[in-house]
Amino acid sequence: MDDENSVDATGSADAGPRKPGQFAPGHKRLGGRRKGTRSWAARTMAEEAGFHPVTIAMDVILHGRLPAIKGRPQKPVSDEERLKALTNIFQYLLPKLSAQTFTGPDGGALQLATLDVTKLMMDPELAAAAQKLALGIASADRDGADGLGFSPLRLR
Repeated sequence: MDDENSVDATGSADAGPRKPGQFAPGHKRLGGRRKGTRSWAARTMAEEAGFHPVTIAMDVILHGRLPAIKGRPQKPVSDEERLKALTNIFQYLLPKLSAQTFTGPDGGALQLATLDVTKLMMDPELAAAAQKLALGIASADRDGADGLGFSPLRLR
């Protein structure tokens, strides 16, 4: 494999210079753990022993004790340890949430509109009209059409 267009033992073209100890592209994988082997073996052993980490953590959280294992008596757990178990188990029971950022058009600031409706609400007739309008807008948002031939106003 001294010249640039050489072919390795597998018959594939040499992809160029490699670092010392680096296999040629397409080389058969040697050694190492096969995917899933170790975790599968550990899971199988745990199932055979009737051990499940989530079950034990839930027992700690709910009852404040470690269960008896292999003849050992139950062991009480402090409130601090119970809280730590609860915190650790959240990642398996609840989805992780990510922060959300809200921006206006083109990544700018949000535009807010405010309206002082104090005087409007003092007049029962105007209050009823405002309620009817608000319900109509909400219905249009939900249904996608307002029945009047136009969509509700939206801030841009």
